[in-house]
Amino acid sequence: MAGGAQSSGRASVRLLTLIVTALTQGNSRVSAVLVRVPATPSIVPAHGANSTLPFAVHPVTPLSALPQPPLYGRRDAAARPAAFAQLTPLQFLIISSPRERKIVYTELSGFRSTTGRTFTLIDSGLREPGDIAFDRQRGHLYVVDRAQHAVFRYSLLVDTSGSSYKLQTDGTRLTIMANRLVGGLTVDVYGTVFFTDETSSSVNKIPARMVERLGAADLLAEDLRIVPEEKLENISSAHAADAMVARSEATTTEPPRQALTAQSLYEAGASPHVSGPTGVASDGMRLFWANGLLGRRAGVVVEGQASPEVPPLTLPGGRPAHFPTAVVASNTDAAYDLVQAGGMLLFSGEYRGSGVVFGVDKSGGPVFRCVSGLGKPRGLAWDGDGTAYVADEGGSRVYSFPVGRHADGAPVTPAVDFSGAHGLALVSREDEAWSFMQTSPAARRFAWLPPMLLWPVLIVLLLSQTPLLPAPVQR
Repeated sequence: MAGGAQSSGRASVRLLTLIVTALTQGNSRVSAVLVRVPATPSIVPAHGANSTLPFAVHPVTPLSALPQPPLYGRRDAAARPAAFAQLTPLQFLIISSPRERKIVYTELSGFRSTTGRTFTLIDSGLREPGDIAFDRQRGHLYVVDRAQHAVFRYSLLVDTSGSSYKLQTDGTRLTIMANRLVGGLTVDVYGTVFFTDETSSSVNKIPARMVERLGAADLLAEDLRIVPEEKLENISSAHAADAMVARSEATTTEPPRQALTAQSLYEAGASPHVSGPTGVASDGMRLFWANGLLGRRAGVVVEGQASPEVPPLTLPGGRPAHFPTAVVASNTDAAYDLVQAGGMLLFSGEYRGSGVVFGVDKSGGPVFRCVSGLGKPRGLAWDGDGTAYVADEGGSRVYSFPVGRHADGAPVTPAVDFSGAHGLALVSREDEAWSFMQTSPAARRFAWLPPMLLWPVLIVLLLSQTPLLPAPVQR
């Protein structure tokens, strides 16, 4: 009987360990408050021999005494400031290179590569990979291939089975856009994809439901139709008029038949603030883009709406007004990429013949030269906290720098070298998609269960390992 009880206890502990692993793989903050349950529980007097409590409890192992996790290949970890290990979660930097025709990654710690080298993520099927974007909610990587006039999507996985974490794809590739010369792209929290088209000089949108249908193979990218801005404005105006007459309480101006069609939201000629758009960013409500031509006149950084509505005005001839836009910055003629960094917008460009990363508030105002002296700055990425990364394609190097200060000349740290570095994206353990991107058996075993359902099981197992009655006294 005693042997059976001990075996059952060990099985419960193993099950508990797997559940804790599943709960803490995607959230390092949770693991900081968990304690280890001993495999063979021992009864001790609660709060000392003179305790008045009616039951005994387990001793709690201090966190400092618990076994430390492996360094996952990090070199010289002990020599780094302790603040880096505490404040920066596990992150991967993904880099595209048109020159090398591939996409690579490197693990980050202390805002630089842990190994000083990159590892191949995608090296086949690409001819000129340009801008890239990572969907942190769903684990998809979007890649622009300019030579193939296409946008591809890959599903990423994290291999946690070895001594170091590794990024990989699931082996499939989905074509999201075909027959379009795409410049920049981004994906918002809802899964909507925004991209700029260099041929039509436009800023476009693929609604999340359309992306889902493409992913389910209900539609082919070659069959995707893009509705021009003028038609969208007419539809929006008519829908708004119908809503006013009917006193509708609907919150969207997009009719259902248009929600599954790609849309050209802002076009050169129709909008005065579109001139060779390049980079694009969105927070789900607002839409920002950078212009690569005539930025001082049209605006080098412009704000629009992710789901624009026409104002209640008409132009001469009875045509509806254009979708509203506003200039955020016009300090230079051209920008190459754009990224949100909290309340700021960062964009790469040039100043007096030198590559620069500029910063400006989303609401406009003074423009600051955050980083200067670059050769050919292109892709930008933000870690969601206080650090941004810029790819210097001319210097074949990626740099990190702090953001948030409204001042020139932020300190710059070389992150990693990679020939022809162009597009950037970040993958973090803090991402929502991390929990189901893992490929280790322990992580997958409970990945299908929502975390809220695992907590009751964890509590029951903890209580089952803690006897509520004192041990019988041997006579």
